[in-house]
Amino acid sequence: MGGNESFREKGAGQMKIRIELVDSYRNLPEDYWQRLGAFYAENVWNMTTEEATGKIRDLFADYEAEYAVKWYEVFAYSKDKLVGCMRILRNPDNRTRWYFCDVHTGKKYRKKGVATAMYEKAIQTVETFYAAEYIDASISAENAGSIALHKKMGFYDTGKSPKFAHFWFEPDETRYERRLLLEYPASDSEIHRRILYKLYRSYQKSLGAEKPQNVAKEVKAMLSEYDDFRLVFCGNRAVGFRYCKQDTQILFVEEDSSLK
Repeated sequence: MGGNESFREKGAGQMKIRIELVDSYRNLPEDYWQRLGAFYAENVWNMTTEEATGKIRDLFADYEAEYAVKWYEVFAYSKDKLVGCMRILRNPDNRTRWYFCDVHTGKKYRKKGVATAMYEKAIQTVETFYAAEYIDASISAENAGSIALHKKMGFYDTGKSPKFAHFWFEPDETRYERRLLLEYPASDSEIHRRILYKLYRSYQKSLGAEKPQNVAKEVKAMLSEYDDFRLVFCGNRAVGFRYCKQDTQILFVEEDSSLK
């Protein structure tokens, strides 16, 4: 288990939020189940802590084994009080997709940056998996708070029905999605030039060129002349590039095929 700390404003001062990431329910100590039960009893379900703890075990303890998924639990604390939690799951049918779900914050701690802090940690965690390309979330059309949070964190409404393993979703839920794009320095090497040949052709076509000319020459010139040339990756796939030309940032990213 591990954690990090972030800070969110609370009135004129600051509220210190500690984020802890637990890798796998199988590594969840007994006292964590009790904390989750107490949190759900106070903020999510109308039942006793004992009842909530039992329900959580029934709902989630076997999912990890059943679907053979990579699973994380994210906890948010204010001092030693649990004030938020959420789950991160890798899609068992598609290793490029991850799913964020069961996001909750304490009633007295909402709109104070708790969910944002958890999402920042969750996104950073998924980005460490090289094949990760997309993060999905299912959101009700009437959940304005969740919609605002996801848009803030770079998600967009696909207009499609959510799908994850054999999970059941409400009829009014749609799949929100964030495409994971990471940049890495490009060099004048053969492998990077070959990657850029394809991308440069797509870039020129996006500008209206039917048959891009002198691609190899143009790529060679770009790598040698422009500052801070970077390749843009989505998972293991190179999908674009960025460079600086006369104090102007040029960014090209291929169209997201998942939107077609």
